[in-house]
Amino acid sequence: MHFLFALKTYEDTDAVLDVRQLALLARKHGHHVTLLTFESSSPPGCNHAVKILTCAKGFLPWSRHRLFQRAFDRAMASGEYDMSLSFVPIKGADFYLPRRFAASPSLLDFFRHPPTLLWQICHTQFYSYFTYVTNRQRNTLQVKGCVPRARLLQIGPEFHAECIPLHDAQSQNQFRKALSFSSKHIVVLQVADDWYRQGVDRSLAALGALNPSLGTVCRYVLISQESSQRKLEKLAEKQGFSPNRVLNLGKQYTISQLLTISDLILHPAREEEAGTMLTDALTAGVPVVCTDNCGYSIFLHKTCCPVIPAPYHLAAITDAISFAIVHLPTFKKLIPKEFSHLDLQNRSAQLLHALESYPRIAVRQLSTAELREIVAIHHKNLISKKTLKNERKRTASRVVHQGIHYLVKEFRPREWWHFTSCANRTERGTALLARYTPQVCGKYHDRTNGSDYLVFHDCGDGNFFQAEYARRPDALQLYSACGRLLAELHDANIHHHDTKPANFVLNERCRGECALEVCLVDCDNVTRSPIPLTAQTRAHSLAQFIAGTGKIARLDPTLWRQLVNAFCDGYSANAQMPVGDLDQMWQRVWHIIDTHQHIEYTLPDIALDESTQLNVNDK
Repeated sequence: MHFLFALKTYEDTDAVLDVRQLALLARKHGHHVTLLTFESSSPPGCNHAVKILTCAKGFLPWSRHRLFQRAFDRAMASGEYDMSLSFVPIKGADFYLPRRFAASPSLLDFFRHPPTLLWQICHTQFYSYFTYVTNRQRNTLQVKGCVPRARLLQIGPEFHAECIPLHDAQSQNQFRKALSFSSKHIVVLQVADDWYRQGVDRSLAALGALNPSLGTVCRYVLISQESSQRKLEKLAEKQGFSPNRVLNLGKQYTISQLLTISDLILHPAREEEAGTMLTDALTAGVPVVCTDNCGYSIFLHKTCCPVIPAPYHLAAITDAISFAIVHLPTFKKLIPKEFSHLDLQNRSAQLLHALESYPRIAVRQLSTAELREIVAIHHKNLISKKTLKNERKRTASRVVHQGIHYLVKEFRPREWWHFTSCANRTERGTALLARYTPQVCGKYHDRTNGSDYLVFHDCGDGNFFQAEYARRPDALQLYSACGRLLAELHDANIHHHDTKPANFVLNERCRGECALEVCLVDCDNVTRSPIPLTAQTRAHSLAQFIAGTGKIARLDPTLWRQLVNAFCDGYSANAQMPVGDLDQMWQRVWHIIDTHQHIEYTLPDIALDESTQLNVNDK
């Protein structure tokens, strides 16, 4: 396979580390990797593992993003790449990996700025995967980005081997002396680019409030993109800690280098999605003091390191630091022992496995010659009246060309609806329902009559409006699958505006594009909402389906009740809604049906009389 990795710059050493590990592992597995970047050379350590695709760099930040997006689109359109992984927020990638799962700067940081770029990404390519490690990250992706749970890929944290101490006491002492630290000093390390969010002021205030016997021996070291020593000294003086005891090293050294001489890691963050430095500290056997809103704080409980609960008062932070300093010898023995029970999880291997097993939709695009032949057969169908639909604004028919079944939709011009770009809207709606409906495999414009044609693979001849489907041995499973399909779409905030049974088709021919038993077709009006769908919208879609099952109700009322219950059960078992909300929604469904509220209505009176008794066992 050939992978495309999207990483704009090499400024973030953590992202470069991920690229290097993934590229080397992919090459070992026989894959090829191309890195799209602004840089002209390979990242350190992977010169022979990646091919560089250099993107022109714009003068302004917004122009850089636009140029990078265009370069990525052109690369993917070339068809050379099987899979893409993005370390930056761009549209169209198959996988998105926030840079080492840090909160800032990362993909997660963009969620806080409207318009939500994550929602735009999901709207553009609904079936991209978004990786996460902690529950906090998962909630951020679901709530702020409206990412459906099925598109979230959990990958365990990685304990980086480069942080494992080498126990070279002589070199460690030399390093400490070079930084003006003696053997009596307690080196307290913090990694923070956003000083306020990651609690630099909290750390300095807590150190200043320590007992003088402890505070005088503490030396505070900061790793930060903000490298001003003077700024740190002013903040320390303001928080009551001696400015002579602080040192801002900027980005001179990596955290793995400084962990070898550190006695304690501080991270009293106000907000932190993960906190990679916590797992790095565990790897190095260095005790940690952090707040419990750090995603990786769950690993500290096993080592008995102090985890500060809300509301994070200064006294609680000071007590935690005092406790850690007093028990340093115990922690330095306990952490390596407990760490040996934590697997050195290889996130690169997990990601590569996900890339290798990602289910691609391979839709072969028809040539112009093939499209002309298919459209010609469609016109013959119109003449012989072998059509599914023949109206002023559009027609549809089934075509068999070279042994393959196609569905052709013709959108006629010179009507008011033509100005709404119905063909384009249908194409977008079909793309939005990827894996739930056959995709467009060709688009053709007839200059003679002005019509637009969309050609789809035809998944099956019959639909659930036909009463013969009710007699199948697997009818209950199929109707349950219809309910499950709607539940998945609703949970993803996707609204198909025409969910009558005639648009649910048994998938007999398109399992390559859609692995489901049932497809939902007729995507002229499909929208994705940036917020969760309302109960009324959900109820209207469900009512459309149930109200269109009148043929079965007339044929066999008992069978009809069983099938509708199966549909309801399939929806209720898969919808991400509280039980109480589900009950209220089903009451709305029956109310919509009973009052004929803007749905295609075919139910006989016998069905209406017993509609309130349906799904009794679930209530």
